[in-house]
Amino acid sequence: MFTRELLEAEVCVPGCADPLHLFVMHLKAGTDADSTARRAAEARAISNFFATAWPSRSLGRAVVLLGDCNEDVARPRPGEQGAIRILGNALPGLTWLTPVNPVTGDERTWSIRDEALRYRFDYLFVGGWLVSNVVASGVFRSDLAPGGPAGVRVGDCPAASDHLPVWAAFANPGAIPQVQLVRTATNGWRLIWWTASGQRFRVEGSPDLAGWQVLEETVGSRPGLLETVVDGDGPTRFFRVVRVD
Repeated sequence: MFTRELLEAEVCVPGCADPLHLFVMHLKAGTDADSTARRAAEARAISNFFATAWPSRSLGRAVVLLGDCNEDVARPRPGEQGAIRILGNALPGLTWLTPVNPVTGDERTWSIRDEALRYRFDYLFVGGWLVSNVVASGVFRSDLAPGGPAGVRVGDCPAASDHLPVWAAFANPGAIPQVQLVRTATNGWRLIWWTASGQRFRVEGSPDLAGWQVLEETVGSRPGLLETVVDGDGPTRFFRVVRVD
């Protein structure tokens, strides 16, 4: 029986026809024989769910599985039964991310209340369209975040939890492109917008908003920013980016 349940939530993502499925786990803590056995059993129950029940429900939807696993795959303690490898080896269609702190390059998340971090207990798996649309990920430390985020104080991480926050950002394939205009040194314009992996776009121009001419077609080979430069001195005065489905 689970010491803590596997919880599921459906999150409506703007621009996406299907919801994102978020699963949160919290495996049994402790290093005694009973705790390590229960932690491994919980991991097997979760992996069994994703191997047998989830494929018929997923329909290619975005899925995130994350949480405190109370075990470090790279630093196993005596008596542990490999709960993380049970999850990692038995999750069909899910990709295991390894976020790190951008300042230190360290993936450990526990304990920020000690003199030094000792273990990585917090894990993140993704599936569906999220796999090919990871823009960035990281482990956040308030004492190593100069200049922001706004309102965050140096001691906030240890005050909030003994675990460090783990995060990931994804490009949304259903989002409408939001174009930024940046003036170039040669009186042209740089058009900049976000793209998901594999999305196609058409850049168009018009002198009067009545008729549009195709200037360029491009594709986002990876999630992130796309940009192109257009002439700012010619007869074309208006520009737009059209996503080609």
